Amino acid sequence: LFSLAFVCCGSEFLEVYIIPHSHCDVGWKKTVDEYYEQQVHWILHNATDALTRNTYPDVVRKFNWDVQAFFQRWYNTLSDTKKNEVKQQVKDGLLDFVGFGWVQSDEAVADLFARVLQMTEGHNYIAQEFPQFIDTARVAWQIDPFGASSITPVLFSLAGYDALVHERIPRAQQGEWKAQHKLQYEWTGNPPDLTTALWSHNLGDPTNDYCTPGDPPPPGGGPYGFDWEADDDGDPNKDPIITPENIQARAEVLVQIMHTRSKWIQEGVPLLFPFGCDFRFQKAEAQFTNMDQLIYYINSNSSTYNIHLQYGLVSEWYAAVQQTDKTWPPYQGDFLPYNNKQNDFWSGFYTSRPDIKRSSRYSESLLRYADLLHG
Repeated sequence: LFSLAFVCCGSEFLEVYIIPHSHCDVGWKKTVDEYYEQQVHWILHNATDALTRNTYPDVVRKFNWDVQAFFQRWYNTLSDTKKNEVKQQVKDGLLDFVGFGWVQSDEAVADLFARVLQMTEGHNYIAQEFPQFIDTARVAWQIDPFGASSITPVLFSLAGYDALVHERIPRAQQGEWKAQHKLQYEWTGNPPDLTTALWSHNLGDPTNDYCTPGDPPPPGGGPYGFDWEADDDGDPNKDPIITPENIQARAEVLVQIMHTRSKWIQEGVPLLFPFGCDFRFQKAEAQFTNMDQLIYYINSNSSTYNIHLQYGLVSEWYAAVQQTDKTWPPYQGDFLPYNNKQNDFWSGFYTSRPDIKRSSRYSESLLRYADLLHG
């Protein structure tokens, strides 16, 4: 029996693409080597291993990967047998690449040469190892830069990208667009040339950013999250594992969250629902096993919940969005300076750490001279 308190949200049937992903900074609180050895190589190993198993025949696990700096390092250590397995997962549409860059580049203080170079490094490797990707739909994945530059849509458009997914834009603007169902738009940068406009989607969630959305914590605590490897800050009930006893209640919370998020975009457009966070899927089997159960349960009661869920690749979701034949509002300009609170503006990084910026620019010039001499 369904909860008497559950009321489905909206008359429009909602198609949801759950996007499993792991955001792995190439250096942050640890060095690049420390992140790779302690966390990232386990993520890639365990996530690709989990793709070989499905709890239910009609719930097909998928995974999306971003930065090539870590992927290339991991992939180059694999045996030929494991490399062929990964290539088959890519061919079968279980593993996908987003962004394609060496890193997910900053947009506020990085210069054009650095951004183009890191994109080139990432693309060349994919072209070599997975050539079928060169002719497929490519989606830029800029979910963590603090603000977005007006050169971004121009750069990605000229590089052959079809779309952009990003998150961190000024909060007042984000909130206004959510209320107007305008988080998907045609972004024209600088110079304002319509031939380089880029279809863009903003995740619109200043609370969870690009992480798995959870319901706001209820008064007095209780389950509200769907991240089964999170550090719950002393709240063991935040992300309870899915059991026969709690699956209905947890499913109804998840459905409500998804229907709420669907109101941020135009009606009838498939919803991108991020499933992951910083360095997630180290415990890939736990993540998938719990979400598998929710997907199967909700889809088994799809007419009641007015929704259908599936794991998705970002490229699959984008293709589904384009099938809706909607008209997208235009936007011209940038998203700087970024603020994540009312009076908390991320503007200090324009002038801070001048020595490392000088070192970076000087190194770039040496690399450019070496390229010219080698050519």
